[in-house]
Amino acid sequence: MNNVTQSKTSPGQEEITKTRAVQWASEMLKDCQKSIHNISSEFFKLQAETEENGSNASDETKGNSICSDGHCADSSNERKVKERRHKGPSVHSDRVNLPELPCEFILAKTLSQETIVDLWTTVWKEYVKVIVYIEDSEACKSDTIEPYWPKMFGVNEHHTYGKFQIRAIYGQVTKSYTHKILEIQDMESNETRWVRHLVYADWPREEAALSTETLFDLMNKVDEQLEKGKKDSMVYPFRVLVHDTVSTLRSGTFVVLRSLIGAIRIGLTPLVSPTVSILLHQQARSIREVKLYYYIYYALIKYIMTHWDIPEDIRNDWQTKAKLMRKKCNDRSTSAFYTTVCVVKSALHFINPLAYDRTMFRIPGTDCRPKLFILQRAALLQARHVCTTSMLLKTQAGKHKSTRFRTKPLTYEMAQKPDQIGVRKAWLTWHTSNLEEIGIRSAKAAIEDEIVRRMIRGIWPNLFASELVIKRRGNVLLIAGIVERRISSSKMYWLIGFTEELLALLLKQPVKLELSTIADKQEIVFKYI
Repeated sequence: MNNVTQSKTSPGQEEITKTRAVQWASEMLKDCQKSIHNISSEFFKLQAETEENGSNASDETKGNSICSDGHCADSSNERKVKERRHKGPSVHSDRVNLPELPCEFILAKTLSQETIVDLWTTVWKEYVKVIVYIEDSEACKSDTIEPYWPKMFGVNEHHTYGKFQIRAIYGQVTKSYTHKILEIQDMESNETRWVRHLVYADWPREEAALSTETLFDLMNKVDEQLEKGKKDSMVYPFRVLVHDTVSTLRSGTFVVLRSLIGAIRIGLTPLVSPTVSILLHQQARSIREVKLYYYIYYALIKYIMTHWDIPEDIRNDWQTKAKLMRKKCNDRSTSAFYTTVCVVKSALHFINPLAYDRTMFRIPGTDCRPKLFILQRAALLQARHVCTTSMLLKTQAGKHKSTRFRTKPLTYEMAQKPDQIGVRKAWLTWHTSNLEEIGIRSAKAAIEDEIVRRMIRGIWPNLFASELVIKRRGNVLLIAGIVERRISSSKMYWLIGFTEELLALLLKQPVKLELSTIADKQEIVFKYI
């Protein structure tokens, strides 16, 4: 592993670095369509080689398991020892050694209540200095992900996992990330350490990051904390632990980007395919999405455009061509094509494993081997065709769409279908304005209801756990709902009075709030879809 320190370089070295980086970006954007095709072919070839190596490794394991002599047993034991050294003390983490990284990185898999103790054990034994937690905005809003660190500050605000006691002593919210300093205490030895905890929430699941600027800020913060750690303690090298809310896709992409950016900083040409190949051979199981592979190239080009002075006309041309690559990061057709190819390959291997070649589709008995780039080319051009098939008619009104991992909470009212209105579920608005020959102000009532809902949503930020029910009785407007007890009773009484007075002055009629309180939103969750 090459440990890189950010030292001051000479003007000549900076010029060489700039020349090589700009030359690489210029070659990539010279023919953007050809580069996109080459990137796609490179990704599929890399995945095919990885699958072939994995199958060969499994075949060797099976062969060693049936050996009866002592030599085979010794080789299998040596392999287990090497894997144990590589994996580290925890079963849910993988060590990653890539060129030009400032230290060794550890990729942790999806956390659960059973593996949180293993996580902090890994942090303690491996001298982890920085923890990078990658999640998306949807995961931040949902309460299904249990935090493994204290959210409140104070001496008595701490979490205990096994023999470790965790306490938050500092917090800072920036545009790019959330930074906290966590104090870890081993209750057996009374030893205390500080760990920097960085939460990055601008990266959707299985997608590209929303902003490259914020991602670069996060990487700079990690490097800054590692530099401070060198000066503050004699124990070095430290390690950085990176983990994801779902898998290791985003964390692996983060580590690969940091390695390639380190190569650019010292004047080397970024080699994406060899770096990803090293990561995959280290059993990190990352970069399995072609969209993330496109994003690596796009982020490197954006880094070069940001950190070096480029003429305005060239910069504008690069910006236009880089947008095409950015579209491929969000294009679902390429990802769907790769999934289809994997399914077809698995089916062919299941039907006839002997006549199936993992690297390409081969016709038995002939030398005809049509490679995958023909299918990749078809996937890149399929957006130009016109679909002539019938519509699937999947759109349904009034019915919530299920999520992939069943993380969307529904209340009892939300779980009922629209045809159950008036039977199992009620209306959110009660008035007589829509009745024939009686209602004369239905449009005005609808506008007033929307104004009331928006104003209450602003006055009570993130406090209502249910939808608002608006009822009209004569001249009185009644507003009912369920509120979380996250504020004091005095503040809640003040908000009730303020809301009633403000809406009464605005609507020129009496307004009353009928509220019920709960301790947590989980109390009204009926099921997850």
